[in-house]
Order: sequence, then structure tokens, then C-alpha cells
Amino acid sequence: MNTYIVLHRGSNLIINVTNQTEQPTDNATHRYIPANDKSLQHLLSMSRKNSTLIDIGDLMSRSDYIADQVGKGLPGKVKPVPGKNVATSYDNERTTIPTTRESTIRHWVENNPYADHHDLSEVFFTGSLVAKSYISRYR
Repeated sequence: MNTYIVLHRGSNLIINVTNQTEQPTDNATHRYIPANDKSLQHLLSMSRKNSTLIDIGDLMSRSDYIADQVGKGLPGKVKPVPGKNVATSYDNERTTIPTTRESTIRHWVENNPYADHHDLSEVFFTGSLVAKSYISRYR
């Protein structure tokens, strides 16, 4: 029996591992990727670390066999265009990470100047009166 990783096409998440005697047929929502023991060990170790579903790209970065199976042995065709690349830096986009609930709410109020007490109440599940006091305190 051969082992296959079941990949959800829309999200690129691994949703199952199955054993079949023959190659299952791919459909609009699922793709079946052949797996070997080493790639299954990588998948098992990744799933033990994360309680969520694993992205196929993460597994491809750890297992060359899976990368070959997904890419069908072909190298990628994407090449950077000279002069068109935009430098991406995410260091300056994020300010300090709030640690307490009050600092999180203060950070949210400062970054959403047009939000009212109803918006704050919906985001942080506070009452309207408490949301009004937070807004008056931090604006």
C-alpha cells in the first residue's frame, strides 16, 4: 500500500494522510501527493509542535521529496524583475507588542482614531459603558 498526503487545494493545508493501493484521482478540492517515510516523519514532528493544520509549503521546505512531488520535479519559473522589486521590511510597521489587556486596548484605541465605543465593545467584548471610559481615557 502506498501512502498519500491529502492536500486541500484552496488553502494548501494538509488535511489527512491515507493509504491506497492505487493513486487516488485528484479533484477540484483535493490533491493526493505520494509520501515516503522521511517526509511522514517530518510531518509528524511538525504536527506535534503545532496543533493546527500544516501548510504544504512548510513541509516542502523540510522535505525535498515532497518538494519534488508537488513541483513534479520542475524548478520554479518565477524570477525577480530587475528594478521592479520593492524592498519589504516589516520591522518598522509594528510597534511594541502590548502585554496586558489595558495596554492592548490603549494600543487599539490609539491606532483606530475613528472607532467609537461600540467598535471597542465588539472587539474586546466589553460593555458600552466600559468602552466609553476606555475611549475617554486614551483619547
